[in-house]
Amino acid sequence: MVLTVFTQAVVILVAWQVVKHFAKMSIGKIIVALIAGGFVGFAITNYTLITGWVTSFFKML
Repeated sequence: MVLTVFTQAVVILVAWQVVKHFAKMSIGKIIVALIAGGFVGFAITNYTLITGWVTSFFKML
């Protein structure tokens, strides 16, 4: 439930950013917004995987 709400919020924010930058014809900022949204969406849906990577990284230090 919470995971779905956060994912939907990210999609709404990314769509808003894309529309805003499209109005200004800033193609580079549109691409950055889509990539950042993809990263955030991946991090939300794969939270345990990300925390595993972070834990492994700190164990190596």
